[in-house]
Amino acid sequence: APATAASLVSFMRPDGDAGRRTGFNPPGRRPPVAAGCAVEAGGSPAADFEWRGGETAALEQLNAYMALSGLGNYHRTRNQLQGPTSSSRLSPWMANGSLSARTIYWRAKAFEKAHKTKETDPRFDHVHKFVFQLSWRDYFRLYCARFGPRVFFPGGPARRARPWRRDEEAERRWKEGRTGVPLVDGLMRELAATGFMANRGRYVVASYFVFFLGLDWRVGADWFES
Repeated sequence: APATAASLVSFMRPDGDAGRRTGFNPPGRRPPVAAGCAVEAGGSPAADFEWRGGETAALEQLNAYMALSGLGNYHRTRNQLQGPTSSSRLSPWMANGSLSARTIYWRAKAFEKAHKTKETDPRFDHVHKFVFQLSWRDYFRLYCARFGPRVFFPGGPARRARPWRRDEEAERRWKEGRTGVPLVDGLMRELAATGFMANRGRYVVASYFVFFLGLDWRVGADWFES
């Protein structure tokens, strides 16, 4: 899946102590899928986007997103989980090398130059926020390159002890989208059905895995990479 280990490394701790509850549904009961996730007859989230590999398809998607309804609305839509323009959907092509961050950056800056007067609400700065996310991606890729295997040591590069735990049943239910938490379950089923999850969705499911369940983040990272 396009979601990477860096997605799990970068989460901020939520306010307060969420505890370590599991909240699993009893056997035989399927928790509802999160609102906004399309569901097919079989109960899996349906893909609302046709994925095609290769540089040509990557550039087509990049061109399609360079529009007022896409990048020109990014600051408003970046926290959405579904919808044709809710995110750029470029991460799979970036992950496999079909599209570079440098190419995306310069296309975004060209869009900004051509449309800088179109947004009249001073609360929104679409290209800045988009480039900011590109920068975070590069930061964590360089972080992993700098520290190598130490990223995956129990204490990480900082050698800070954390009470990571293993629970095969909890891990399995998270992977299968059967935690009993509708939002988490809908997102994990979308990942299983389509191989993709929006950036904000990755934040949600990884934060739940690490901070709510207290499970070893490396197990989640391995699932995202598989």
